[in-house]
Parts: sequence; C-alpha cells; structure tokens
Amino acid sequence: MITTGRQKSKGIWRFGKLPGMANLPKLPGGKLIRHAAAGGIIGVLAIGLVAAMAATPGVRAPMGLLNNVMYDAFYRRRPVENQEKGPIVIIAVDDRSLDMVDQQKGVGWPWPRMIWGAVIQFCNAHGAKAVAFDLTFSQHAVSGDDPALAAAADASKIPVVFANMELPDGDWDRFTPPCKKKPVFGAVNFDQDVARWYYPVTAKGNDSLALATIKAAGLIARWPTTQPFLLRFYGPQQYTDRDGKTQRTFKYLSAINVLAAIGNPTTRGLADNGISDSDFRGKIVIVAGTSAGTYDLKSTPLSDVTPGAELHATAIQNMLDAMRVEPVGTAWRLAMGLLAAIFGACGAILPRRMWVKLLLAAVAFALAVGVPMELFQGWTIRWLAPAEPMLASIVAVVAGMAWSYLVENRDRRLFVKALSQYVSPAVAADLERNRDSLKIDSERREMTVMFTDIAGFTDLSEKLEPERLSELLRFYFGQMTHLIWQQEGTLDKFVGDAIVAFWNPPISPQPDHALRACRAAVAMRQREIDMTEELNRRGGNNMHTRIGLNTGAMAAGTFGSDQKFNYTVMGDSVNLASRLEAANKFYGTRLLISQPTADEVRPQFLLRKVDVIAVKGRTQPMAVFEPLAEGAGTDVLRDLAARYESALERYTGRYWSDAQAILRTLQKDFPDDGPTGTLLNRVVEFAADPPGDDWDGVYRYKSK
Repeated sequence: MITTGRQKSKGIWRFGKLPGMANLPKLPGGKLIRHAAAGGIIGVLAIGLVAAMAATPGVRAPMGLLNNVMYDAFYRRRPVENQEKGPIVIIAVDDRSLDMVDQQKGVGWPWPRMIWGAVIQFCNAHGAKAVAFDLTFSQHAVSGDDPALAAAADASKIPVVFANMELPDGDWDRFTPPCKKKPVFGAVNFDQDVARWYYPVTAKGNDSLALATIKAAGLIARWPTTQPFLLRFYGPQQYTDRDGKTQRTFKYLSAINVLAAIGNPTTRGLADNGISDSDFRGKIVIVAGTSAGTYDLKSTPLSDVTPGAELHATAIQNMLDAMRVEPVGTAWRLAMGLLAAIFGACGAILPRRMWVKLLLAAVAFALAVGVPMELFQGWTIRWLAPAEPMLASIVAVVAGMAWSYLVENRDRRLFVKALSQYVSPAVAADLERNRDSLKIDSERREMTVMFTDIAGFTDLSEKLEPERLSELLRFYFGQMTHLIWQQEGTLDKFVGDAIVAFWNPPISPQPDHALRACRAAVAMRQREIDMTEELNRRGGNNMHTRIGLNTGAMAAGTFGSDQKFNYTVMGDSVNLASRLEAANKFYGTRLLISQPTADEVRPQFLLRKVDVIAVKGRTQPMAVFEPLAEGAGTDVLRDLAARYESALERYTGRYWSDAQAILRTLQKDFPDDGPTGTLLNRVVEFAADPPGDDWDGVYRYKSK
C-alpha cells in the first residue's frame, strides 16, 4: 500500500491489507473437490489411452512382452508344491543313462526300440495305470526292432499313448512300429518360445499328449478341455530345499535304473536299483528324454531349460485337479488400471511438496504391480496382466504433474507475483506454502525493523511536478526494495517517501536477522551514493536517505479484521527504530542502529558508538551506533571510530577540555563528519555551562 503520509495513533503504526489475502482458497473443501475431480478425469483418460494402445498392433506386442516378463517374475516368487507323491512318474533318459548304455553295451542314441517294449511290459507287470511316450517313432529303427515295440504295445493290458506330430492337414505324421491295434496318439506340436499355455486340443481337433493320456487311462479332466489354458506350474524341474538338498518337483526315475530292474525283475533287484512297486502302481508313466542329446528341452517361466515331459506332466496334473492359472477378466483389469491411474493422478495433483508427489506416484505404481502379484500368490492363481495398470499409473502421474504445473503452478505464480509486491519473494513463497499463517493472529518474537526517510523530501516535492516526483520515487523505491529483498527482508509498506521493512517474521525464521538488516542498510547507503548522478538527473538533487534500525521483541503477524488485515509488526521496539531514523538529522548521519542491533552485528561490522540517548516517550537510555563498514573497515575509518569514542568517553566523564581537544583535531581531519560537529557543540556548551551533579551523560530528546 502506498500512502501520502504516515498515520500514527498513540505510537502504533496502522497498515493496509495485502490484496486478495482475505479470501485465499484453502485446499480442504471446494478446491480439494476440484483437484480430486481433475485427478479422476486424468485417471479415466489415462486408462482409456492405455487400453487404446493395447489394441494397437504396434503397441500390443511390447505390452505383451511386459506382461510375460511380469508373469514369469510372479511365478518365481511362488513356493514349490512338490508332486513326487502325485499320480505321475517320469522315466527320464538322462545323461547318466545315455553314458552307461553307451559304455556298457556300446549302444548310442536312439536306443533300440525293443528296450521300450520291455519298459511297456515292466509297467504292466507293476500295476501302472498308463504309459505315455514323449518320444516320436516316425522313422524306421536302425536295428529293425520296430516289431518288438509294436508287439509289446499290442499285448499291453494298460493303455499306451505315443507322441506324434500333427501335420498341417490334421493327419498324424508317420508311425513306423507295425501295431495291430490302432495306436493312441497325442500331439506334441509346440510353437512357444516360453511354455506358458497348454493346448489340450489342437487346431485340427486332435488331442494333445496330456489329454490323450487322461482319456486312455479312463480318467476325466475336471474342466472343459476345448480351449488352451495357462499352465499352473508346481515348481521348477529341480530345486534346492531348506536343507540344501537337490529335489525335483515331479517323481523322476532314471532310465538306467529302470533298465537294471527289468534285467532282474525281483523284489530284491528292484530295491537294489532304487525302484519299488509304489513307483508304478496306479501311476501314469511318462517316458521321455531329459538330456540335451535327446533334443526335447523347453523354456518355462521357472527355467530356461525344462524337459518337455514336465510340461505334459504339469498339464495332466492340472486337468485332473482342476487347477490352472485363472486369467482375470478385462473389466477387472481395466478397473485395476483405473484405480492405479486415479491414485497416481491425485497423488501428483493434491500434495504441494514434490517429495510427497513422488512418494504417492511410487505407491500408485506399487499398487499396479502389487495387487496382481498378490493375486498370483494364492492357492488359486489369478492372473491380472499388470502392463495396463502399470502404464496407466505412469501416464496418469505424468499427466497429473503436467496439470499441476500448468494449472496449479499458474495460480501459485500469480499469487506469489501479487504477494511479492509487498513482501520479499522468499517470504511470499513461504506464505504460499503455508497460507494458514495468513490469519488474524500475531506472535511475539525478536525481530529487526528498518525505517527510512528521504531528507528534505517536503522541499523536493514542492519543486518537482507530480509526474516527475512519481517517476523519481518509483526509481528510488525500486533500487532500495531490491536491496532489502536481497537480504530476504519483508517490505512492510511505503509511507510517502519512507520505507518500512523487517526481518525474522514468524513464517520465515531468520536467526541472523540483525546482520541481514545491517547489510541491507549499508548497501542502501552505498547505492544512493553510486546513483547520485542518476538521482540528480531525475530531479533528486542532493537527495539522501536516513535509516534507523532496532532489534527487539515485537508483535508480528496479521492485524486487522476479517474484512481487512495486514501482515506487519507492532510494538515499542518498532517505534524506537522510527526514532533512530529521525535522530540521524540531529547527528548528521545517514544510518543509526540501536544497542541490541549492535550487539548482534559487532563481529561483522565496524561500528562507532555515537551517543547514549533516551528518545521521547522512553526513560530507559540506550547507546546508539553508526555502522561505518562491513568487516574491519579501512585504517582511516578505524581511526575515526577510535578517536571519536575516546572523545565521547571524556565527554561523559566531564573532561570537557580533553574532549574538546580531540574533537577539534578530529574535525580538521574529517570536516564533514556530522557526529563530531554535534558532539563538539555540546562539549563547548557544557564547558561554558556545566550540567548539574545529577547529569548521567545521557542525551534526552524532547521531541520526536
């Protein structure tokens, strides 16, 4: 507020209000609803955009890849569900079996098919429920023993299922063993880089090896098997248990042990080879190669190298137990994405602090990942593809941040810009962050206040046209305000040609407030000297400013009514600063500070003790000081301060002649020094007419 003069009432300064402060919007209430609504709209738009992206051919594949990565990661967090006592056993042609048969019999891979005939007979003899060969016999055996395998299959009392490849026309590939019974085939076509899905029925209607085995064994799949399903893996093929022992998820029997048992099919022989009746009785036996040399290794979410037989075993177990991975419907997936997006958008919009925004953004992303992960960890595995919720949360957070910057920050910038016309930008920013401090309330605290006044302004205003005077003041106030704000001072107001400012407001604590105020005052004094020519050009001839500073307890805050209030300071300490500004005229100085201010800044400034005074309205005397320079100052200034204070000490001690001698010498050296002339006149007066015995060296002002 710019006024045409000072308004005083019983020593208390009255101030106007800062425009717009009385009706500042607060986040709780209407603004909260508006921001939350914006977050909701952004969330809806974000999930809509991501859903559209998911349907776009160029984007669908990357999103599918992301889902696959997360799917595999979720699986690796699940505990192993051991199936060694389950209904399936795998006879594995492993590296050990290949090596021993080659070493002992001189037979390499593929083995003679009479061996597989003997395995069929062995399974019959020990009560197996069915035998499934995950080995294809599309080529004639080199040894010419296809009939031996065919005879064993024809004579088997339990079902025998052979793996075969479905041709593009739906027919089966060639099968060379000359079986008299029509063989039962199961398709082993595989076109996935990583096995996640299982196809019970092929595109041409043929049964897969797992479904064909279930049907042949007279068992029933516990859900419709016309559609592919996500395999519910029970664990990796091989893992280490808590005791550090290597275990397998399914029951594996090494083919070499089975062959040894076939060679000596007695109870004792079975035990010697680690084989027992319980390994076969009532079990579905899958015969398969697990060595790299058999070329039947696949990749799964749990391992890059898994025998193909384990996929069929897993599929059989899934269909018998009605256990599979249940994909969550599209509606639920979009709802999860919408929830994460709205949370992320609101988290980016509602908080003011950036670290809170980032924290809530991380929570939104964690929500998009964590909920699908938890659904995947249950007994019934539910697969909620997280790519859309993850991307939706990211899009919503980015959009929310952009909205917050473009809209909310626009309001903030307008608020701070308007407020900065009255207080420093730093204080304006504090007020913006803590608008609750803008209330009709105050706090008593120690602060430093500054009063300035232009000497001879009344004469100056009479000489200049109003337009030129306004231009001069605009330039002058701009220069001085900049220096106050450099020290983060709060500009209280302009009163005609005067400036009122203070430091260490409650909303922006400044422990070094006295030092900041002194630095601003010294800088203002120097800037006025530096711009003398410019001031003269604008009509401010011989223009100079008087400044008073005081540090003390003041009431600081907002004063007024609910309709009009101002953020300012009040109290006796404020009035003292005004008196010190006026005292400059008496001493011929430009800057005077009180004793409390001097005590705070003495180490950083070269000070001269000017006098001990008691201003009108105060009975308590106080020393006043003039800051000569920041730091140690020059030799000349130090000499001036030392000699003057020596004269002041002799003056207060009533040594009039000694004081007069020092001051006259000092006046010759510093003819323009105002305090020297003032004190010299007083010493001369007291030398001629000494004060009474009750004189205490304090100069008491009789006027303001």
